[in-house]
Amino acid sequence: ISRLWTDQLCAMKTREGMRVLVWLGVAAVARSDRTTVTLDLGWRVHPAPPPPCTYSVDLPGHLQGTGWQAVQDSGSITTADECEAAACSAGTQAWSFCAGPMSACPQGPRGATPPFCIIGSTGQVFPKAGNWTSRVRPLNQGPPADSTEAQLGFDDDEWKVVDLPHDASIERKYTPQSEGPQGFIPAVRTYYRKHFRLPSEWQGKAITIEVDGALMSSTWWVNGKQVIPIKVDGYLPTTIRLDTANLNLYYGDGGTNLLVVWTDNGASTGWWYEGSGLPRHARIVVTPTDAFLRPFAIAAPAKVTGSIQPRSHPKDGLTAAAELHPTADVSASTPQTVTLTFQLVDAVGQVVATTTTKQSVHGDVTVSSSPLVVKSAELWGVPRPYLYTLVATLATDKNQDSVNTTVGIRELTWDPADGLHVNEQRVKMRGFCNHESFAGVGAAIPPRIDLLRVQQMRGVGGNAWRTSHNPPEPALLDVTDRLGVLVLDENRVFATTTNCPGDQNDPNHTCARGDVPVYAGDVAADTSKLALRDRNHASVAWYSLCNELGCGPGTLLANDTAAQCTDAMHAVDSSRVITGNWAWQSPQAVSPTSEIAGFLEVMGMSHQRSDKLTAWHAARPDKLVVMTECCSCETQRGEDADLLPFSNRSAVYFSNENAACVEEQTQTSNAIEWVGGTFVWTLHDYYGEPGAWPHISSSFGSFDLAGFPKAPAWWYRSWWLAHIDAMDAGRPPLSIEQTSYFCRIAESWEPSPNGTTRDLNVYTNAPFVRISVNGAAIPQSPTAVQPYGSAVIKGVEFVPGTVTADCVESSAETATLLASDTKQSWGQGNRIVLSLDAPSPRTGTGSRLYLDGADVALVRASVVDANGNVVHNSSSNITFVVEEGPGRIAGVGNGDPADHNPNHASWKTAYHGLARAIVKVTLLAIGSDESRDLVSAVNVDQGRGLSSRVSIGAERPPTSLTVSATAPDLPPSSVTIPLSTNPMDAPLKVASASVSVADIGQ
Repeated sequence: ISRLWTDQLCAMKTREGMRVLVWLGVAAVARSDRTTVTLDLGWRVHPAPPPPCTYSVDLPGHLQGTGWQAVQDSGSITTADECEAAACSAGTQAWSFCAGPMSACPQGPRGATPPFCIIGSTGQVFPKAGNWTSRVRPLNQGPPADSTEAQLGFDDDEWKVVDLPHDASIERKYTPQSEGPQGFIPAVRTYYRKHFRLPSEWQGKAITIEVDGALMSSTWWVNGKQVIPIKVDGYLPTTIRLDTANLNLYYGDGGTNLLVVWTDNGASTGWWYEGSGLPRHARIVVTPTDAFLRPFAIAAPAKVTGSIQPRSHPKDGLTAAAELHPTADVSASTPQTVTLTFQLVDAVGQVVATTTTKQSVHGDVTVSSSPLVVKSAELWGVPRPYLYTLVATLATDKNQDSVNTTVGIRELTWDPADGLHVNEQRVKMRGFCNHESFAGVGAAIPPRIDLLRVQQMRGVGGNAWRTSHNPPEPALLDVTDRLGVLVLDENRVFATTTNCPGDQNDPNHTCARGDVPVYAGDVAADTSKLALRDRNHASVAWYSLCNELGCGPGTLLANDTAAQCTDAMHAVDSSRVITGNWAWQSPQAVSPTSEIAGFLEVMGMSHQRSDKLTAWHAARPDKLVVMTECCSCETQRGEDADLLPFSNRSAVYFSNENAACVEEQTQTSNAIEWVGGTFVWTLHDYYGEPGAWPHISSSFGSFDLAGFPKAPAWWYRSWWLAHIDAMDAGRPPLSIEQTSYFCRIAESWEPSPNGTTRDLNVYTNAPFVRISVNGAAIPQSPTAVQPYGSAVIKGVEFVPGTVTADCVESSAETATLLASDTKQSWGQGNRIVLSLDAPSPRTGTGSRLYLDGADVALVRASVVDANGNVVHNSSSNITFVVEEGPGRIAGVGNGDPADHNPNHASWKTAYHGLARAIVKVTLLAIGSDESRDLVSAVNVDQGRGLSSRVSIGAERPPTSLTVSATAPDLPPSSVTIPLSTNPMDAPLKVASASVSVADIGQ
């Protein structure tokens, strides 16, 4: 146990399931000769030279210019050569040009006249028509094998030193000449150089480097030798076996080794911000050479075998007899007999089932075991996500290798007539789609932020998460496992070519594969890696094979690719169904007779009308329908609808009020009983896909980019949480006493330039709303609220003070008060108030930061008046400083979609009175002295830069750090953030303990 404690505490950035039993002190854990050490600390990084501006390939179509791609000013670009020069300057993948006339430039940018120049990626392309000329650069071409930057002797002393995860794009400046869908941030190509040491005792061991993601294309070298010429599935892990590749490794004092990675996000086909570089974790794994468990070795499909026994309340869980059928992928260097033991350990550390098998092995083989039989298994579900730990131990005559895997036991049934059933209980999926980006950190999202994002979704009643459009950061799935969230796990390789325009009118269209760059990977094999990586996550309910036009003719269907992909995914995981998010753009794509319908086991629909769903269901009653994307309703936090016409800010495109849009679009599918669920686009705003410059982020979310709630959050809180019965098996198990009724005024309380009255929108699930101003009821109160609607109260006379919405049971004057909300007018800014949104017991994100060198806190800065009311119109420039303790300001944000100030700074202007600082701990103090020494020895450049300031070890770790905030004409303020070395304060442990808590904030 002591050795495993040491080894696994070094794996601070790996899956928590690999070390949970160590923290619990479970006696069942056997000795292991496996060592896992983080490689996150101290990477040298520098921009790579831009690729040649050679757009040598004709594009059989043209880029979309309807807000999805960056459209150049037609007045300044008048020729194709000038358009290509603009694309070259921005580093984009392709360009399209049409000189005119308008009739010869079909599907050009809305509201503009030729000449048109569109630059961007080839993720969404119209078929060839008119006088459009389009060209794309050759893609997936990495640097030469002998690149200077990859050599051991290259001088990188002046390069920036960072820690992983690292998003190289979020540090760049916004420019209107760059690609709009990518957030007006230029394409980024980057070199990373990682110097690392191998202890002498590792010589003769199997040594593997694992990196969880490299966006998008990448090339890899070890000690100057190119080991991967090009890798294109950037969201999936890279594994490099060091000891078998003739790499001339250095051990002990013999020298320092070098891993070099070149990344290129200019090759992305995404039409949203994806980030770049190495935005996920890395580690080095050392195992015995004679026989060991390979990466992602364990498969543990579970099956409920007995009748399911309910308890009195869904949050108390269910039980049933069950079996697990575990297998392990083993690598053996010589012919030998191995002993493979599986132990299933429950949440309190008791071994509930054991099985052992012996088998002769040589090379790479899969070893199967007899089933693990559990007579009364606790089942995983939304109300009670019970988890077990599967301990796999591989023993030879000389060594043992052991891996822990977190698993859940549940039964999923996809009923075409009645939706999804989890453990024989009907669960309506109330879900949200999500891209991976957050203010200040971009695509490099730490687990504590993912914990907050998932808790915010549960706080509005959400029970399902779509990872659009890529495999997620592994820690996100660890969080959803623990919080009972059903995940639609989405494939990123959703086209067989880098570009393949789907003809929206011709059902027989196929892609001319010879005309465009072909996908450089093995599509089916790369798709199956998603299932291989994620097959043990209880929260992963199903896989998505494709998205919108990627599901249409000529894309995933070319050359039987869809069949190959589904076969490959089922070969590694036959326990889950496969769907796709069918395109709303293409009438034939959602036809019940479409070819793709033969491959998808559940029919996912994107933005379809209810009559289309009904017609499809009538034609194909054998397959369940789910609205896997809907409800693209846009808002900006704090922009009151009735004040918007008087705003002097040119960057305000949307108001904060859209209840009518949310109700109409959500109920299109949510109101149909046999539809399995609804996934809203999106939970949070995200970088990229803005309406137009100066916006740099989307506005679809119920929360803004900095995690502050917007008005749609109040609608979902009312109708997807408060309105849902406590006995509903799909309801997050939050306190019904606190969440049965909800009431919130969407607007602020300030005078209107148009006169003396205000229009108010109240989001509630109560039957009536009564409005009072400074305690006096207004004449038109009360107002009735229709199911899934809101109350609209017009012409409320403004008087400084308070406006209150009482959400009541009936229209009677003495009606029972169910919930209420009060808004206060404000005075001049008086001070800054700092508070924590994470870690915070209120939001279900813990109470202390974990001293692992990577954890982060989300600090909220509120500009308030003398009475403590948020100054809604404040844009004070707030500067954050870590005054005392081991921390640094890692990023800032404010939720303003038009904010162009730096993300990696210590200051940010308030947006409607709020700003955000992300504070990262800079001390690694967990584990034993031996484990910390090993991390320090392996990571040569740890702590050597402003962005890599982690120190290791502390005899008496500090118990807090202090962050201050200042702004012109305001006194300084501070907040104390508690610190901990207790593993129970790690984000995933907090998630396990916070199933009954979630609050979305103010």
